[in-house]
Amino acid sequence: MITWIQTVLQKHHKFVFGILLVAIIIAFVFTIGSVPFFGDVPSYGGAREKREFCGYDLKDEGTLAHFQNLAVYEIILDGQMLQSQQQVEMFMLRQMYLTALARELGLRQVTEQELSDYLHSRPLFRNPDGSFNASAWEKFKSERLASGRMTDAQLTSIIANNAMVDKVSKILGGPGYVVPGQIERQFKLLNAKWDLALASLAFDGFNPEIKPDEAALKKFFDANAQSYKAGEGASVEAIFMPLKDFAALVPAPKDSDLQVFYGANMKRYSEDKDGRIVTPEFSKIKSKVLADYLTDAAQTKAKQAGEDVAMKIYESGAKMGSAELKKLLADMKIEPKKIGDIRMTDEALPKDFPAQVAAAAMRLTTDQFYSDPILTDDGIWIVLISKRLDSYLPTFEQVKQKVEKDFIASEKRRLFNEKAASLSESLRKAAAEGKDFAAAAKSGGAAVSELNGFSLSKPDVSDYQTLSLLRDQLPRMKAGSVSEPQTVGGKAYIVFAKKVEQPAVAENSKEFAEISKSARESMGTLGASSVVGSKISEVMREEPEE
Repeated sequence: MITWIQTVLQKHHKFVFGILLVAIIIAFVFTIGSVPFFGDVPSYGGAREKREFCGYDLKDEGTLAHFQNLAVYEIILDGQMLQSQQQVEMFMLRQMYLTALARELGLRQVTEQELSDYLHSRPLFRNPDGSFNASAWEKFKSERLASGRMTDAQLTSIIANNAMVDKVSKILGGPGYVVPGQIERQFKLLNAKWDLALASLAFDGFNPEIKPDEAALKKFFDANAQSYKAGEGASVEAIFMPLKDFAALVPAPKDSDLQVFYGANMKRYSEDKDGRIVTPEFSKIKSKVLADYLTDAAQTKAKQAGEDVAMKIYESGAKMGSAELKKLLADMKIEPKKIGDIRMTDEALPKDFPAQVAAAAMRLTTDQFYSDPILTDDGIWIVLISKRLDSYLPTFEQVKQKVEKDFIASEKRRLFNEKAASLSESLRKAAAEGKDFAAAAKSGGAAVSELNGFSLSKPDVSDYQTLSLLRDQLPRMKAGSVSEPQTVGGKAYIVFAKKVEQPAVAENSKEFAEISKSARESMGTLGASSVVGSKISEVMREEPEE
């Protein structure tokens, strides 16, 4: 039975999972549902029935977008694979429950140390020996920011939110208890040596001819109509004050001014080197301190100018889009730039329009139609709206081109999965009959690679995707077995365990002790998951189906 929560998520959550999955994994850009910015969005254009879970409105697109981003980041940073829409939905509900619980416990934010500990503990950023891989984190971070759809502050906010959820989960889970047999099994799993063969099918190289007729497209549209719904939005204008205009107004500082600035901002110039905080001498970084001083001073002047404009709009009492507002801005020699219509479901923002400014626009109302000054790297923005835009469901003809594109992508994915499943079955039969796995895989159009002497405790694997795949599959395999196909990074992999060598258990070793500690922590997490799952089920049972 589909619960009301699942129904609401499916109806109001713009999510075509099968189409998005490949793009998510390949690009590692997690802006699911084509929502480029975060934040709760108020209801405009009339009353709307609410559906709440732990105090969160499940029909609010902004809320869903926010928790969807948190859930997807949690899954990926935990080293798991995105597998289904239902997986993400359950993580969203877990996020909502634990966030609400944090609020009840009076927990508002994590400390810098807790944030750092959380980041360092994520499987995505761990070296094979368990240490933190700083370069992996920097690469991950730079890729997010380079997309242009996320700022450093937004990425930090997502990770801080997930660190808080992790903290609450650990409070729920307690210390955990593990029987000795479980630790021995884990020791053997981590230290077993495997001879493996990996068959892979590339999704990009799979190009079946797909020519849907009108009837098939209309059927696909009807089945996924909510995915084409245009979200709420606004007609947007913006006042932009370039930072360079204010930089020219900053007087040249004296050395004494720079030294005071340096002393007040030493944390900015400090680095963690081998666990020790090191701060370079002022004389060695004077040029950087000067640049930072001038930038900060220009930003201060820019923010003051922006606050002056916002205050004058407030004091005038002018209404949204009124002649009085236009005259006020003209008298200040300000001509807002027309940005155009922006909706929560837009796949991209207008060129050179920052995501945080767009997010501010989505939070504006007919009464509060202008934002506070928003500081970006290149200046100050004040965003205004001239009207709110209601959401609407377009006709098939209006989105036919996109429907056809989505249908072809979805059908390609379905056919690819069928091919991978068929190959897996044929390889399973070949292995059972003692036939050569590599030859059988190649005859089925797959590429084959081999890993001999592979160990989960010391994996000699350069790419994270393969390592994630093996961590997921090997606990369920034995010598001679062939896995089900698993899609990772645009490829479907099938694992063949040719041989496995089990180790002797060393109960007095440091590694055994570390595994024991990790297992207890995992059981604590499992205990927390059980509590969260039961609470979610409890709320589901109490609510009527939609």
